[in-house]
Formats: sequence, structure tokens, C-alpha cells
Amino acid sequence: VWDVDGVTIKNGTIEDFQWGIDVLGGRDHVFEDLRIRNLKSDHPRDFILGIQTFRTDNLIVRNSIFEFLPVTHKEAILLYGTDFSIDSVQTYSGAGGIRLSCIPCCPLEGNTGTVANSLIEGGTIDGLAVHCAHDVRIVANEFVDNEASFSIDPPQASSVSDLTFEGNAIDGGFVGIHLWGSADSTIRNNAIHDTWRGIFLDANMFCPEIECFYATGNVISDNEVTGNFIDLYHIPEATGNTWENNTCETKEGAEIPACTAR
Repeated sequence: VWDVDGVTIKNGTIEDFQWGIDVLGGRDHVFEDLRIRNLKSDHPRDFILGIQTFRTDNLIVRNSIFEFLPVTHKEAILLYGTDFSIDSVQTYSGAGGIRLSCIPCCPLEGNTGTVANSLIEGGTIDGLAVHCAHDVRIVANEFVDNEASFSIDPPQASSVSDLTFEGNAIDGGFVGIHLWGSADSTIRNNAIHDTWRGIFLDANMFCPEIECFYATGNVISDNEVTGNFIDLYHIPEATGNTWENNTCETKEGAEIPACTAR
């Protein structure tokens, strides 16, 4: 779907592909009621993408199922510089469910939109990963047994802004929410259980091999984070965040108030 507007793809199955749907430019596309799957490719070097978009406006993806083998480089939805609405999708296995990525030339040209009412399960790297995004809302989703259910990993702190992660449920996996050097995001009213670290504020990836920046200016409030090895955690350098009214049992980090159970 290249440089055209108003394409609808619905009510079918796309399978055993390298790219299921590849979108370049255009606007007002709707992809719905689809089953998009590749259960044959099991080589880690095979890049398999269910839906990939590049500089696309008003993209709607809804009521669809994505299935992959639990191998790296298999992703359900990969967006670059896209205005999107993702609603009521299910993603199973693969490296990740949804990735909001960066256009290589332009780390400040982010994605914008909403991910809602979806199930993201079994991602071997990330359930939902954000690298470049502005004014994104991630609400009322369920994350099950992902390596990291939700992560913000920007190439620079300003690559992500005004992101809200609210009303989501995270169960199992290694890390519930991992903020790698992110700023100005809101994490509230989520339930996170049975991980290694429930909410983890960190430095950017590859620090100190490259110049470090730290998660700061974020608001973490009204979350229920229990039954994890460490519920709430920030490294010593990741300061300047607001931690309020969170329910926890264990915590590490000078800025985090003492845990109180409801």
C-alpha cells in the first residue's frame, strides 16, 4: 500500500509472508478482522513483520489476531512516523507485539495515537516497545508473559513525550514496565504482578558506552504493583520522578516512598 489513500483490508487471512501488509505514506487506511500469521519461519535472522507503516496518517488496525513462532525478529505491528489507532488486537509470541519505532534520519519525528483493549502475549523481547512517540495513550490492555511487557527506549530523551500508560494489566514475564532514560511520561492505574521488576526506571540502553541519560520527569501514580521480586525500582541516577499512591510490597530507590499495601 504505497502512496495511496483510503485502503481497507478486512475479513481474511494473511500467512507465511515476510511482510504481511507494508504501508508507505498515504492516509485513512483500515485493516480489520484479519488473522495475520507466520508459523513456519523459525530462523532468528528472518525479519517477519505483520504490518509495517512509514509516515502514514490515520491508520486504523482493529479486531485482528497476529501469530508468530517465539523467535527474535518476528513482530506483529511496526510503526514509523504514523498517526494510528490500534484497538482490540491480539498478538501471540514472536519477538514483540507492537513497536513504535524511529525513522533513522529523524529521532524526533514520532508516532502518535492510541493502543487500547488489546491482548499482547508471549513476546520474547517486548510486548509493546516505544522508541519515538508523542501524545500516545496506551489504555486498558492486557499483557501476559512477555520478556518486558512495556518499555520506553528512546534514542534521546526528547524522542518520547506526553505518553500515558493507564489502566493496563501485566501478568508474568521478566519486567513489567521498563523506562530506559525516558522523560515526561505518565504511568498510572495499572496492575502489575508476578514479574522480576514491576516498574523499573533506568538509564538509556548502551550507557555508559554511549553518553548516558536517565529516566526523569515521569509520573508513576496509583498503580498496584505486588507479587514481583522487586515491585518498584529506580537506579540511583534515575531521579526527578514523581512516585505517588502506589501499592507495593518491595521497593528500591531513594525517591520511592515506603510501600503500603491496600
